[in-house]
Amino acid sequence: MVTLLTLPQELIAHIVSTLHERTPRTANGPVPNAERREPPNRLALSRLSKTCRRLRNFGQVELFKSIKCHGNLPKAIQLVRTLIARPELGARVTEITLSDLEVERKQRWPRKVVSGWVVTEEDAKVLNEALRRFNVRSLTNEAGETVWDGALLVFHAVSKAQAPGYLTFEHGALAALAIIYSPNVAHVALHAHTWTLPHFVTPTGTFDNLAEITWEPGPHGESTTLDDSMGWLFSAAPNLKRFYAFMLSNVEGGCSHEGVTDVVVAYSSLDSDCFSTIVKMFPNMTEFTYTADTPPMWSSYTEATPSEMADALLLLKDKLTSLTLNWEQSPAAQESEWDQDEVSVSKLSQMVALRHLSITASDVIRDESDSDSETKSEDDDEDEDENGHVKENKVKVVKPVKESPHANFLRSIMAPNVETLDLAGIPREFSMLPFADIAATSFPKLKTIHLGYYCENLREDVAVVKAYFKERGISIQ
Repeated sequence: MVTLLTLPQELIAHIVSTLHERTPRTANGPVPNAERREPPNRLALSRLSKTCRRLRNFGQVELFKSIKCHGNLPKAIQLVRTLIARPELGARVTEITLSDLEVERKQRWPRKVVSGWVVTEEDAKVLNEALRRFNVRSLTNEAGETVWDGALLVFHAVSKAQAPGYLTFEHGALAALAIIYSPNVAHVALHAHTWTLPHFVTPTGTFDNLAEITWEPGPHGESTTLDDSMGWLFSAAPNLKRFYAFMLSNVEGGCSHEGVTDVVVAYSSLDSDCFSTIVKMFPNMTEFTYTADTPPMWSSYTEATPSEMADALLLLKDKLTSLTLNWEQSPAAQESEWDQDEVSVSKLSQMVALRHLSITASDVIRDESDSDSETKSEDDDEDEDENGHVKENKVKVVKPVKESPHANFLRSIMAPNVETLDLAGIPREFSMLPFADIAATSFPKLKTIHLGYYCENLREDVAVVKAYFKERGISIQ
């Protein structure tokens, strides 16, 4: 009788790895452009690894490909200690997620804090030895005051009665330790408010396989600030290529990475200075995605206008090949607070390297008011005969079309080498037909325009528009 244990070890390893195929995700949804895979069945994998000693090695190794450093201190310490004690498991880690903070504490009389943040004597000893893998430097703030004097981070044994009601530098160092003891990690997802990385320390080694970092909000959905706390991880990741940030409300800079080419800033509200800082942080990025959203209640920043965004991105006109700008959830766009100059993104036409442009044009494309620009096909025309009677043309031939404000807008944003144009959020009665001849003449490399269900907003008949563009070598989808 053939059983699972009689199968070749290579086949068993393949079965286990298949169980763990997953879709890269963040707390806010799938990572953009990630390869689609089935979600992980970690429970089945865990049960399989517990069936016998022979399968445990396979199962445990596969489980450690993707680890979660819990906000619960005992679990986080247990994970870090496992990585320290078993470097072969740490070497298998390719993805680390720092999960939501789980500090359960309440005041009791006489004012005692009950918390899960407990550190045993043995834990402190092991962790302090591990912390020696940091190079520590002193840190001063903008006022010149010393924030850290360069002393080594130290964990102290803490009982329940002594547990602090706040995070310390050492707690943030736990997250850093999980990363440091996973030398082959390829993707790190950081919850910005859950784990404050100690930005004045640097690891002694590098993470040559780290290609992607996700910067996420904390457990309660607070907006985040991108500052120099990311600097040590940038410095230790020479091959970093992708940086995804969610719910940003401020970008302070203080660090940069010349190797990052793909940057996504989603569900965020940033002022013009933030966009200039992003360009400085990632001077060689070739793909940029920005999705606007509602700013936090306490924010005092003024949201950058589309024109200001275009001005900042113009510094990358010779490098940026893909650009996505989405203002659908922008409060300023929804309330039509921007004037015509502020919504102008005509400077995008100077981006000579751009191949893909995606615009969600809420409030950026204003409704067309010039009724003379309306386009008709000849089957709609009405003429009078010599007796004054109205007669209809029966031939469906599209007449030469006039230019329109909508077509002029499209011409203004088109860079000379754009091959694919994605349009969303276009207003109703959008006049698309006049752009066909402009595109065929001025933008010969344009091959595809994606409208999706926004085709319903076109003023002209969709079939007529598609046929008219197709004759000029452009596909409407």
